[in-house]
Amino acid sequence: MRLRTCINPWLLILSLTVICRAADTASTIVSKESTDAASTAVSMNNVDSISAFISMAGDCRYPAVASEGTSLYLAWVASEGRATTIYFKRSVDEGREWNSGRRISIENGVCYPPAIAAHGGIVHLVWVDYGETVDGEIYYARSIDGGETWEQNTILHANANSARYPLLTCQGREVYLVWQDVENKTYFKVSHNQGQNWETEKLLAKLGRHSCYCYPPAICANGKEVTVVWTDVQDVKKGFKISAYGIPLVPGKSSVMSAVVCRKSTDAGTAWGKEKILVKTEVAKEAKDEIDNPAMLSDGAVTYLFWIDKSIQKLGEIKYAKFDAATTKFPISGKDIYPGQKRSPKRPSVILDGEKNFHLAWASFLGGKSVVCYGRSDGMGNMLMEKKDLTSDTLRYHNPILNKTPSGLLQVFWFDEPVEKDGWSRIFLKRSQDNGLTWLTWEPQKKEVQN
Repeated sequence: MRLRTCINPWLLILSLTVICRAADTASTIVSKESTDAASTAVSMNNVDSISAFISMAGDCRYPAVASEGTSLYLAWVASEGRATTIYFKRSVDEGREWNSGRRISIENGVCYPPAIAAHGGIVHLVWVDYGETVDGEIYYARSIDGGETWEQNTILHANANSARYPLLTCQGREVYLVWQDVENKTYFKVSHNQGQNWETEKLLAKLGRHSCYCYPPAICANGKEVTVVWTDVQDVKKGFKISAYGIPLVPGKSSVMSAVVCRKSTDAGTAWGKEKILVKTEVAKEAKDEIDNPAMLSDGAVTYLFWIDKSIQKLGEIKYAKFDAATTKFPISGKDIYPGQKRSPKRPSVILDGEKNFHLAWASFLGGKSVVCYGRSDGMGNMLMEKKDLTSDTLRYHNPILNKTPSGLLQVFWFDEPVEKDGWSRIFLKRSQDNGLTWLTWEPQKKEVQN
């Protein structure tokens, strides 16, 4: 019998940033004119934070973005009193102008960071809400008109077992969902009809003795081919162990392996191949995780993997490798794409452009402060430009998310951690029109300020 998580869910959501720091089928349409509280407007600026893209009387954190054509879709977590809820807003002109935000989740929810995906004008949104149950529920919302209106929220999984960071992607009619719970189990769930119905979830993995929630898995899909990766820490036994009557006389050697592990499906998640260790390194038992924060994408022929590696540089460095799960010999060593530079990089966000060049954004931490960084490399992992700092190093910034629209516009979103005790976290947006050479701070009414 599983022990329930006996902790106040509000304390859980309040501790989310602290944990990250330590780890350094209903179809009722809601009209856009509805007077329901879910259409509460969001102020994008106030007199105290003119440079912020989104600021409210409460924390605004963990932006998630998806795009299709010229449309951008953004979801985030907002605190309102004792509630933490999911908000949404969209732009139909590549992020130049945005509509007023609206609340998607229930009014008194206790929500964790959302995941968002879009295809064919249908927007999919998933999050975990602890407002009604101790162990949380996985919620799903869908818009079939590009975020203009939303169907009634549904519960995909009634017992989330203290899950936090769901991941979502879609290809054609398939919508793929992955999450990890407090028992270090990684689950997969799929819809084959654009979110109308969902198959029963599948258990993909039971991790060793690892899972910090700050290191969620990663997923990428190309048609019906789906690949999921996650980080794991396992005890490794070596040599012979001699014992008599159950009493060890000569113990075998042991160490700890930190690894990125992969499973792949070629039939939209119906059947899954065996686990493959893509990257690994052995560390001392008392050492912290050496490999974390995997990010993954595919161009249809090859899969690309990015991760933070601390096996050589203790502050960590961003590594890159490309592989074919069917033919590549594992484990792979990877290449330093952005070596460590006296700061600790976290959570790289990576996109692939039409020329098969990579654009990366990440937060780099040192001494309680952090900087949002941007870089670009070619398809072989060779740097095309030096690291560029998009923020100062005087505050603490988290979770940069990159996006690129068809005309070549780049957008990067992130949130800050307030310095003042009574301050609020805000979400920021910068845009680049010249392939990352210069970046402009978003301002309303199509005015932009370069810095």
